[in-house]
Amino acid sequence: MLGNITNDDDVFLRKDGLFNHFCIIGQDDFGSMNEVSNPINNNKKPPITDIDIIIPNLLEEIPENYEIITTTYGGSSANLFGKNLVLKECYIIFKRGYDKPPIIDIGIIDKAKNEQSTFDSIIISKTRYGNSANLSNTISGKMYLIYKRAPVDYSLDDMVVGDICIINESKNEKVPGNFFKIPKSINKGIINNEIFICYRKEKIKQKEILFNAKLLDSFPKFDDKNSINILPMFCMPQGTRILCWRDTEKHPRPLTNTFILTEKDGRRVYGTTYGFYEKFNGDLSDDQLERLEIRRYNDSYIDKDKVTYQLYKNIAISFISNLPYFDSFHMILQYIRQMIYDNNNFCIERFLSNLLYEIVYPLPKNPHFKLALGREEVFFNFSNFNDFPICGSSYVDTLRLIGPINLMILVVSAITERNIIFHSMRSHLITIICESVTSLMFPFFWDFPYIPHCPLESFTIFECPCPYIVGVDSKYFDEITNYPKETICFGIDTNTISLTKEEIKKIYNSLPMHSAKYLRVSLTEVYNELMEEDGRLKNLKNSPDPLVHMSLKKHFFNINSIYNKRIKEIFLRFMCSLLIGYEFHFKPIDNETPDSINRLMRNIYDFDGFISRKPKICKEFYKKLCATQAFVSLIQEKVSKSDRSKYYAFFNSILLRFINDVDEQLLEDEGYDDVLAKIPLHHVKTFMKDTDKKGRKMFPLKFDDNLFDIQNILISIKTNNKNGILQNNVNSEEETFSRK
Repeated sequence: MLGNITNDDDVFLRKDGLFNHFCIIGQDDFGSMNEVSNPINNNKKPPITDIDIIIPNLLEEIPENYEIITTTYGGSSANLFGKNLVLKECYIIFKRGYDKPPIIDIGIIDKAKNEQSTFDSIIISKTRYGNSANLSNTISGKMYLIYKRAPVDYSLDDMVVGDICIINESKNEKVPGNFFKIPKSINKGIINNEIFICYRKEKIKQKEILFNAKLLDSFPKFDDKNSINILPMFCMPQGTRILCWRDTEKHPRPLTNTFILTEKDGRRVYGTTYGFYEKFNGDLSDDQLERLEIRRYNDSYIDKDKVTYQLYKNIAISFISNLPYFDSFHMILQYIRQMIYDNNNFCIERFLSNLLYEIVYPLPKNPHFKLALGREEVFFNFSNFNDFPICGSSYVDTLRLIGPINLMILVVSAITERNIIFHSMRSHLITIICESVTSLMFPFFWDFPYIPHCPLESFTIFECPCPYIVGVDSKYFDEITNYPKETICFGIDTNTISLTKEEIKKIYNSLPMHSAKYLRVSLTEVYNELMEEDGRLKNLKNSPDPLVHMSLKKHFFNINSIYNKRIKEIFLRFMCSLLIGYEFHFKPIDNETPDSINRLMRNIYDFDGFISRKPKICKEFYKKLCATQAFVSLIQEKVSKSDRSKYYAFFNSILLRFINDVDEQLLEDEGYDDVLAKIPLHHVKTFMKDTDKKGRKMFPLKFDDNLFDIQNILISIKTNNKNGILQNNVNSEEETFSRK
């Protein structure tokens, strides 16, 4: 039994574990007392099913149930022909509903440039009244609106067009958050007319009832109540829900979520969550059924139109660890869930206790190994390097997602400690990008509020008077109105930033000219190479040959390792170029002066002297830099010594090499990417339960503590430890890693 573990036993069990906790999150009481309101879903409108062009000057009228866009997002005229041509008007109209498959994409095709549409696209070449729908106001121009409609059998989880707007960039109007901008200006040649069409994608509104999520069980058990209270809202930020699903052929898709919690001592704990849906077999009250607008009918439910529905509930399983192995843990979570469904005898308790306690892992500061999981190999390999702080970054994925200029601007903004809000419907991407941006600041550290995936309950963070980096789900982004005006908002899905072109140019020009140009050119070069490499590998993904897939996986792994290193090297050189000369402005410490006076920054460092040595054009940037907490901490902790002193000393050694030889490679090859220690897991039969489990295949909401077999594991660990069998490192693939 887990409850019989003594403190001495706990010391043995928690030694070098791969993860801290495995959690099951959900709800086991769907009574009205646990319900919570869901204002976001209540405000959702039906998806857009039809779109058209209307020309009022030709006596064209708005059809019934259609909406017309007459003003831009900023309040100016949305006439696509331009405000100067008041005698000729052209507007977009659209219709919402559920009567046909919704529109899933919108674009513009320029036939004057011989652009071709795909077979599943529809070109609006004429208005519904038979007039030309050409958006171009020139004789030679041939620009038309184009869209795609979802197939008849589309999934209710698919993204559809939920809204459309117009912006006029010549009036400094910005792309709204969550909106995609079609990158083709309409009638740009007309004075004061740089009009773009934007659209927002979202999931179709579903009937649902939302409940509080709670920690149903964990292994090992949590010692503090605070973790029990806060974990559910990070593991399952959208709460537990009963979903009324009208698609009887397709099930709701699983969700992936990652998050980071910062402890009081500044240490970060990483969470990887895999959420999925199961059919709900419980009972709902008459009031709950009425709100879902359904009634019971045999083994399912029907609405007033006799449309059949199924009820689903969501569950989440999560690994909490000191190590940010997001992708690796995600693969294991998927494996656990699949084994539960495929074999009723699979013992999750023995699987987890073996994974945590019985396998000896190579655990240096940055462990590198691979775990044999069935037919799959799960790679545990960091993208960062041994001499840097551990983080959950992926510089390659970040560069792919946001591009070189955005990455450059966001890192510089983090260095100068500006508020940054990331938003996306894919929370795991927010975590990766936040980790990448903050780690590329090295040798600086982000010591302010940092919540890569912020749940709705913590939105008071936006009123914080100090800088913050926060990530939110895109569906909640429009609800945030309490952040400062100068906050930078970045949409990952739409690749849009709230800064204007002039503001981006101002940030770029504030940097030392040589440093800024080097960073921009180098990142752009890597980005272009990466896009070419991705293009070459794209066709191989569809190959039916499993050997090709295995080879492709290893190739992607190697490509990511190579480019991660290149991107890290580029930013390291950039930071070295920014901080050249900073080490020469420390003041000598007077040993006879009290420590309290010595610690005053003006007695430690000559800020004015450092700034005065910089070119006039970038002095303003260095004034901001020297006023940041990150720079002050760098100075203070170099003098007083701290846990970060080793990192600062490492950076100083790199800076010295950079000064002596600008072309010298700064990052050494770690040697881990070529040979990874392989750890085999026992065959799944080892984890079978002794007795069959009857009934439906459902994921367990509670563990059977007896099945963890902790007492036998303890005896084995103590015996092996006494005999000196345990080793801290794995030296070869042939070595035995599991204690029997």
